[in-house]
Order: sequence, then C-alpha cells, then structure tokens
Amino acid sequence: MNRLTKPLHGPTAMESDTKAETTTQRVSNCMLEIRHLTKNFGATRALADVSLSFLEGEIHCLLGENGAGKSTIGKIIGGLHKADAGELLFRGQPVALNSISEARTCGIAVVYQELSLAPDLSVRANLQLGSHRSRNPFARLRHRQEADEAIAVLRGLGLEIDIEQEVGNLSVATQQLIEIAKALMQSPQLVVFDEPTAMLGAVEKQKFFEVLRVLRKKRNRFHPDYPSYRRRHGGRRPSQHHAQRTPGGFVPYGIPS
Repeated sequence: MNRLTKPLHGPTAMESDTKAETTTQRVSNCMLEIRHLTKNFGATRALADVSLSFLEGEIHCLLGENGAGKSTIGKIIGGLHKADAGELLFRGQPVALNSISEARTCGIAVVYQELSLAPDLSVRANLQLGSHRSRNPFARLRHRQEADEAIAVLRGLGLEIDIEQEVGNLSVATQQLIEIAKALMQSPQLVVFDEPTAMLGAVEKQKFFEVLRVLRKKRNRFHPDYPSYRRRHGGRRPSQHHAQRTPGGFVPYGIPS
C-alpha cells in the first residue's frame, strides 16, 4: 500500500475516541430528555413515539404546522398535560411532571400562547402570581425587593412601565412581554415558549431574541416553538438546534450559531 492509499476499514482509534468524547459530552450536557412520548386526545393522536433531548445552555426550536404537536410537547414538559406513554428525564433522572408546581420544582417555566394574566391586577402583582412566597416580619422590605426585581426583569425586555398600573390597560404586545417576564421572575433553569413572538411587533421581536441570547450566556436553557418562523422572517433563525415535524415524528438537526 502506498502512502496515498486510504485504508478501507472503519475509523481510526483517534476518530473513534473523538466521537465517543463528543457523545459523552452531549449526554452530560443534556438537561431534559423525552423518550417515546405518546399523547392522545380522544381519537386524535397528537404525539406518536416522540423522542428529543434538550441540551444545557442552548436554544432549541420545534418547527411544524398547526396540529403537529409542538404545543403538546411543551404542555407535557410544563406539567399541564400527562403523556399516555413514554418518560421524561431531567438531568438524567426520571421525573413525573404531573402538575405545573412539580415542573416548577424542577426549575421549568412555560410561557403559553394564551395569556394567563389577571387584567384587574397590577403588573407587579401579576409578576408575583404563583411565586408562593411566604409572609415574614420583613414583608414591607420584601415588597420593595420584589418591586426592584420586577423592574429589572421588565427593563431586560425593553419595558419601562409603571409596575403598579393594571395590566388590562396595556397593549397586547406589552402583555405578552409581561407574560415572558413572569416566567423569568422564577429564575428557571429551562423555559418553554409557545409561539412567543405571535403577538409581538418587529421591535419587540428583536428585543426578545436579544434577551434569549443574553440568558443563554448565563446558562439558561430555552425551547421555543416557532411553527412558521422561517416563513415569516425570511429564513433567519434564533436557535442553535431545530427539530422539524415529519410524518414519522420530530427530526432534530443542528443549526450553526
């Protein structure tokens, strides 16, 4: 064999070691894994044997038409729905997310497409809904701290508003950003967004993408659902990893950052 001839057998030991190291690193960085999820709503099968993994410190995106099952996956991760079959692993450990509170205990927050704000309550009160913070002798000091936290999170989303005004007096786009801020107030480890840009204008969308990139650097993790993002935004993609719905399920593929 001359020196220019390549062997026809499998990869070299060095190549195998590199692939093994990449696989091991990917497994160790896996925050959430769903295995063989199936979900039926009556006679309608929303999910059929779906398996996906979401890596730590990265942004993932599910693509698909309406009815493809993207929102159903998010609702199962968030504890709103229970799968008929399959399992979820959080940091390698099986978990049963049977309620929203159990998902929050794991550090999972979900921003649903439908607004869950109370229009007659203030912005600050809405941001604190579901936090379950107990009363203490320093309640007034805590109130001031909560207000400062709310203002900081809202500013991060580009909102400079009076947090004591009623949410119902604000525009729908602003309410959507408050919904996102409400999830971020929980300091989650993983956030699921269900069509987060549907009600946002061009400026708000860009600000939202900036926030995703900043939080990614802080090691927060995201699973956005953009069913027609590429069609509406000329092919620009904010996420590193996509999973597209096909007749056989969701197929993941990588996107250069």
